[in-house]
Amino acid sequence: MRQRKGMQEEAYGIPEAAPPGGVYPAGGYVQPAQPAPDKAVYSGSYTQPAEGTTLGEGVIFEGAMLKGKGPILIKGKFSGTINIDGHVILSETGVITGEVRAGSAVFGGTHEGDLLVKNTLHITPTANLSGKIESGKIIIDEGAVVKGSCNIGARERQESAPKPAKAPVEAPQQKRELPGLES
Repeated sequence: MRQRKGMQEEAYGIPEAAPPGGVYPAGGYVQPAQPAPDKAVYSGSYTQPAEGTTLGEGVIFEGAMLKGKGPILIKGKFSGTINIDGHVILSETGVITGEVRAGSAVFGGTHEGDLLVKNTLHITPTANLSGKIESGKIIIDEGAVVKGSCNIGARERQESAPKPAKAPVEAPQQKRELPGLES
């Protein structure tokens, strides 16, 4: 039986090496569930999403409109508009110039332009953002640089705020003449 667990086993329940004798317990180890795409999670490093798209480091993509459900990981340079219903991850090597609309996002790189996130936006210590930011919720780690305006929870408040009652509209008065009466 093993006495000491490695870091990988403690974090994920996966042994770094086989236990003495090379036998794993019956049933084996189960891979941990992935976080829901609307939850912004930053573990200190960026990994390729299990499903989705990765724009690799050293890749330059210019003048485009990127649409889809996500998730997407950007390690290279992207210039254009991104509209992803799911999760957008900008790694510390990634650069985006242009508008980004996402369901949730983790930004650790450089972004210049509007950033509109429906749910949670997590800005990590390596991030350098400039432009207008709108998000339902926001997490800004110490060391992150954010320049511009930031509007948090505005959509939620606008959607849940009661709408003002409309004033009754009165029909215009018409002058009527009654037969037999003269003025």
